[in-house]
Amino acid sequence: MNIIATLPPPHTIKMKEVIASTGIDAFRLNTGIVTPYSQYETIRNIIRIIDENKLHIDIKGTQLRIDSWAVPEYSELTINREIEVDLPATIYFRHEKVASQIVEMKGRKLYVDPLPANFVGAGQAINIHGNNYKVKGNYLTVSDAEYIKAGKALGVSSYMLSFLEEQSQIDEVLTLNPEAKICGKIETPHGLELVKNGIAIDSVMIARDDLFINIGFNATKMFEAQKFIVERYPTAIAASRILTSLEKDNQASLSDLADIYLLRQMGYSNFMLSDGLSKSPTTLRQAVSILRTF
Repeated sequence: MNIIATLPPPHTIKMKEVIASTGIDAFRLNTGIVTPYSQYETIRNIIRIIDENKLHIDIKGTQLRIDSWAVPEYSELTINREIEVDLPATIYFRHEKVASQIVEMKGRKLYVDPLPANFVGAGQAINIHGNNYKVKGNYLTVSDAEYIKAGKALGVSSYMLSFLEEQSQIDEVLTLNPEAKICGKIETPHGLELVKNGIAIDSVMIARDDLFINIGFNATKMFEAQKFIVERYPTAIAASRILTSLEKDNQASLSDLADIYLLRQMGYSNFMLSDGLSKSPTTLRQAVSILRTF
């Protein structure tokens, strides 16, 4: 079994605490976090503490996020990328029980109804469903490209590609670093089709939270997707919605334990733990202990 922990922001003491935790095989740098350092400095500071071969750089690609904090009634909702989609389209906010409809767009500004019930935070991931949906521009953001260049210069070549859907997205990465080792994060039906058709990458990750949203919260399809991916790629990594009950309680819920049991029965032996689980060394140790029990 291999367990990957997500690193807290690199300027915090918690990052060193996570690295010091026992039972962790590798570490993920979520490039969506805020850091006072450049991409080069961020990677350099991390590999001063860990072996560069144990670091995976999680590239955000076409993942949609809220760009700035907003009070829905008084602030515009601005996202990080320009998109195309037929209106009205459905938008899913994290921690909202009801989806909203996008009724108007002006560049990266969205106008939705109903308004989210809670504040909308900078960096918050969102999902949009609608006809002719497309994220404009290249797959890689400017920051993504800088992380890849920095990784190449520092000897870090392992990249996780968020929302991987097309060969051209892999090609963008390989153009910047021909030695890149690529883990494709499967988060959409298009991503599932890509792996079904076969693609030459080093590993695959099923990013369950976004995938579940993007297949329409269909539990049957989710079960089938999990089973298919590990059968096609036996070294596949299961990620997101892993032992999330530990983020709120001191013990894992029965449903979380049953979930891990099911994943192990399907054949999963590699897991990635979320930002939430990695915030606390105690919670991280609990999660590692549970995973290694199964």
